[in-house]
Amino acid sequence: MKYVIGSILDFPRKELSKDIWQYPVDSQQKKIDELPHLKSSIRYLIESTAKNYLAQLGLTLHACNLYGGAASYQWSEGADIDVSLYAEGWHDNIDKKQIEKYQDFFSNIKIPYKSYEIHFFLKEPNEKVLEVADAVYDVINDEWVLPPLVLPNTFDPDEYFKPFLKHAEAKAKKFDEAIGKLRRSWSILTKAAEAKNKAAEPDLVEKRIEEEKTVIDEIITWLSKNFIAIRDKRYAMHDALREKMKKNIEVGRFERFQEPEIVWKYLDRAGYNDFLWKLYKLKATNQLNKILNSY
Repeated sequence: MKYVIGSILDFPRKELSKDIWQYPVDSQQKKIDELPHLKSSIRYLIESTAKNYLAQLGLTLHACNLYGGAASYQWSEGADIDVSLYAEGWHDNIDKKQIEKYQDFFSNIKIPYKSYEIHFFLKEPNEKVLEVADAVYDVINDEWVLPPLVLPNTFDPDEYFKPFLKHAEAKAKKFDEAIGKLRRSWSILTKAAEAKNKAAEPDLVEKRIEEEKTVIDEIITWLSKNFIAIRDKRYAMHDALREKMKKNIEVGRFERFQEPEIVWKYLDRAGYNDFLWKLYKLKATNQLNKILNSY
């Protein structure tokens, strides 16, 4: 599978994607030099889908922001379209676990739109409508909250972010090696479990099964621990920036490209983040032990 993400790690383009955005034109159908609006088809798709899913949870849509690679000049073909949802109607006594359950419900929703994929992120109750991003579009009101940042055509992300990218590449390599070992161990475990009943020496096969279970548990523990450390570091940085952005909204796009953000973007580009989050949830909810014990 080819993973693509549009971000400041990409070279800037002159226009936003015309699959997503509609530029104003004059009477001769020539593009007017103004910022585009979100195409009505995708606006309707985002709003109607979000409202329908929120209604299933007894919630109503309050605000809806599109941001990230699809809203910046660093977009790529097939980039994710990230959308934050702010809802009303939360129960006063709702607990953290229930909120996370609702958020997980939305994180599993992936809506295809042409060559892109729309991802929803449900925000917590009473969270301020504010995105840490370099471009933000208000879907409901059909207007830019923060216009996309214009970078010079000479801007070279590989050169500008070289120290961060080197560090991110080293981290990604460690994840890649661990995931490779995990896949091999799981394959061995599966084959050993299938051969156990017909094995000439079932005790040896059972021993191998237990060894592979231990290896798998250790690898997933390492992956989960390191992934969540990167995620938490990025979230802590975003929380600090949100406080600054309450006074100056421009801060978000000029200060967020620090090490935690670059490492996260790099891992996301490699296609690791969704998989690592699922592994973390397996480990955190004790589901991993249940799966391993079934062998």
